[in-house]
Amino acid sequence: MSSSKVDSAIPTRLSSIRKELIGKKLRVVGKILSHDVKSSTILLWNDSHIVHVDISLCLPTKGSIPWLRETRSTVTLFGFLERSQAEMRLPDLLARLPHEDMVLIPHVSLQAILAIDSPDVDLRRWNDTVAEMEASGLF
Repeated sequence: MSSSKVDSAIPTRLSSIRKELIGKKLRVVGKILSHDVKSSTILLWNDSHIVHVDISLCLPTKGSIPWLRETRSTVTLFGFLERSQAEMRLPDLLARLPHEDMVLIPHVSLQAILAIDSPDVDLRRWNDTVAEMEASGLF
Protein backbone atom coordinates (compact mmCIF):
# COMPACT_ATOMS: atom_id res chain seq x y z
CA MET A 1 0.00 0.00 0.00
CA SER A 2 1.47 3.34 -0.96
CA SER A 3 0.93 6.43 1.09
CA SER A 4 0.46 9.82 -0.45
CA LYS A 5 1.06 13.13 1.19
CA VAL A 6 -1.75 15.65 1.01
CA ASP A 7 -0.59 18.97 -0.43
CA SER A 8 -1.80 21.46 2.19
CA ALA A 9 -2.77 25.00 1.26
CA ILE A 10 -0.64 27.71 2.83
CA PRO A 11 -2.74 30.24 4.80
CA THR A 12 -1.82 33.52 3.11
CA ARG A 13 -2.75 37.15 3.61
CA LEU A 14 -3.36 38.95 0.33
CA SER A 15 -0.67 41.44 1.36
CA SER A 16 1.83 38.53 1.50
CA ILE A 17 1.24 37.31 -2.05
CA ARG A 18 4.43 37.58 -4.10
CA LYS A 19 5.99 35.97 -7.17
CA GLU A 20 7.86 33.44 -5.03
CA LEU A 21 4.52 31.79 -4.22
CA ILE A 22 3.73 31.03 -7.88
CA GLY A 23 2.88 27.34 -8.19
CA LYS A 24 2.00 26.98 -4.49
CA LYS A 25 -1.43 26.06 -3.17
CA LEU A 26 -2.75 28.92 -1.05
CA ARG A 27 -5.68 29.50 1.27
CA VAL A 28 -6.86 33.11 1.19
CA VAL A 29 -9.82 34.95 2.67
CA GLY A 30 -11.37 38.17 1.46
CA LYS A 31 -14.41 39.97 0.18
CA ILE A 32 -15.68 39.82 -3.38
CA LEU A 33 -15.16 43.24 -4.89
CA SER A 34 -16.41 42.43 -8.38
CA HIS A 35 -17.48 39.46 -10.49
CA ASP A 36 -17.05 39.10 -14.24
CA VAL A 37 -19.61 36.53 -15.36
CA LYS A 38 -18.16 36.24 -18.87
CA SER A 39 -14.67 35.26 -17.72
CA SER A 40 -15.72 33.53 -14.45
CA THR A 41 -13.34 35.70 -12.48
CA ILE A 42 -13.59 37.81 -9.36
CA LEU A 43 -11.51 40.44 -7.68
CA LEU A 44 -10.92 39.43 -4.06
CA TRP A 45 -10.20 42.20 -1.57
CA ASN A 46 -8.73 42.14 1.93
CA ASP A 47 -7.35 45.22 3.65
CA SER A 48 -6.01 47.33 0.79
CA HIS A 49 -4.92 44.45 -1.46
CA ILE A 50 -6.83 42.96 -4.39
CA VAL A 51 -6.06 39.72 -6.22
CA HIS A 52 -7.52 38.48 -9.49
CA VAL A 53 -9.12 35.02 -9.09
CA ASP A 54 -10.35 32.55 -11.70
CA ILE A 55 -13.29 30.74 -10.10
CA SER A 56 -14.35 28.70 -13.15
CA LEU A 57 -13.46 25.38 -11.46
CA CYS A 58 -15.65 26.28 -8.45
CA LEU A 59 -18.85 26.99 -10.35
CA PRO A 60 -21.69 24.45 -10.37
CA THR A 61 -23.03 23.16 -13.67
CA LYS A 62 -26.56 24.03 -12.57
CA GLY A 63 -27.96 26.63 -10.22
CA SER A 64 -26.28 29.60 -8.70
CA ILE A 65 -24.02 30.42 -5.79
CA PRO A 66 -25.54 32.79 -3.20
CA TRP A 67 -22.23 34.35 -2.14
CA LEU A 68 -21.44 35.20 -5.73
CA ARG A 69 -24.60 37.25 -6.20
CA GLU A 70 -23.69 39.70 -3.45
CA THR A 71 -20.66 41.95 -3.66
CA ARG A 72 -18.62 42.20 -0.49
CA SER A 73 -19.47 38.61 0.47
CA THR A 74 -16.66 37.04 2.48
CA VAL A 75 -15.24 33.87 0.96
CA THR A 76 -12.38 31.46 1.66
CA LEU A 77 -10.58 30.29 -1.46
CA PHE A 78 -8.15 27.45 -1.98
CA GLY A 79 -6.14 27.49 -5.16
CA PHE A 80 -2.86 27.70 -6.99
CA LEU A 81 -1.10 31.00 -7.58
CA GLU A 82 -0.24 31.44 -11.25
CA ARG A 83 1.75 33.95 -13.24
CA SER A 84 -0.57 36.30 -15.07
CA GLN A 85 0.01 36.53 -18.83
CA ALA A 86 -1.48 39.98 -19.24
CA GLU A 87 -1.03 43.16 -17.26
CA MET A 88 -4.27 43.66 -15.33
CA ARG A 89 -5.77 46.96 -14.33
CA LEU A 90 -8.64 47.73 -12.01
CA PRO A 91 -11.84 48.03 -14.00
CA ASP A 92 -13.13 51.55 -14.46
CA LEU A 93 -15.92 50.84 -11.98
CA LEU A 94 -13.44 50.11 -9.22
CA ALA A 95 -11.41 53.22 -9.99
CA ARG A 96 -14.28 55.22 -8.46
CA LEU A 97 -14.20 53.44 -5.11
CA PRO A 98 -13.52 55.55 -2.03
CA HIS A 99 -10.45 53.49 -1.11
CA GLU A 100 -7.69 55.18 -3.08
CA ASP A 101 -5.03 53.04 -1.45
CA MET A 102 -6.30 49.76 -2.96
CA VAL A 103 -3.56 47.85 -4.78
CA LEU A 104 -4.13 45.18 -7.42
CA ILE A 105 -1.40 42.58 -6.89
CA PRO A 106 0.44 42.59 -10.24
CA HIS A 107 1.53 39.70 -12.47
CA VAL A 108 -0.36 36.95 -10.59
CA SER A 109 -3.76 35.31 -10.54
CA LEU A 110 -5.22 32.67 -8.23
CA GLN A 111 -6.72 29.60 -9.92
CA ALA A 112 -9.32 28.64 -7.31
CA ILE A 113 -10.15 24.96 -6.87
CA LEU A 114 -12.46 25.33 -3.86
CA ALA A 115 -14.56 28.25 -2.64
CA ILE A 116 -16.33 28.35 0.71
CA ASP A 117 -18.86 30.96 1.76
CA SER A 118 -17.41 32.43 4.97
CA PRO A 119 -19.74 35.12 6.31
CA ASP A 120 -18.58 34.63 9.91
CA VAL A 121 -14.84 35.00 9.28
CA ASP A 122 -13.39 38.09 10.95
CA LEU A 123 -10.92 39.41 8.36
CA ARG A 124 -8.88 41.35 10.92
CA ARG A 125 -8.48 38.25 13.09
CA TRP A 126 -7.59 36.14 10.01
CA ASN A 127 -4.91 38.65 8.98
CA ASP A 128 -3.49 38.91 12.52
CA THR A 129 -3.39 35.13 12.98
CA VAL A 130 -1.69 34.47 9.64
CA ALA A 131 0.78 37.30 10.30
CA GLU A 132 1.74 35.62 13.60
CA MET A 133 2.19 32.31 11.79
CA GLU A 134 4.42 33.99 9.20
CA ALA A 135 6.47 35.74 11.89
CA SER A 136 7.01 32.46 13.75
CA GLY A 137 8.34 30.83 10.59
CA LEU A 138 5.52 28.35 10.13
CA PHE A 139 5.26 29.32 6.45
